[in-house]
Amino acid sequence: MTRADRTFRELRSLVIREHLASSATNAITTTYHVVAPDRLAYKIVNGPQAVIIGGTRWDKLPGGRWE
Repeated sequence: MTRADRTFRELRSLVIREHLASSATNAITTTYHVVAPDRLAYKIVNGPQAVIIGGTRWDKLPGGRWE
C-alpha cells in the first residue's frame, strides 16, 4: 500500500474511465482527465462535460456552448 500510495502521489496526470450501471439498460460512462496540480476535465457519454483549471470552471451541456 505504501508503494502504491507513493506512486499515485507522484503522478503528473491520470485518466479514469468509470462505468456505473444499475442494469443492462441503465448506465452512465464518464471519463476524467486529471493533471497536477489543479486541472480536471470530465465528459459523460451523451451528457454534460466540464473543465476546471484552478478556481475557474467551464461547463457544456450536450449540443450547447461552453459557459
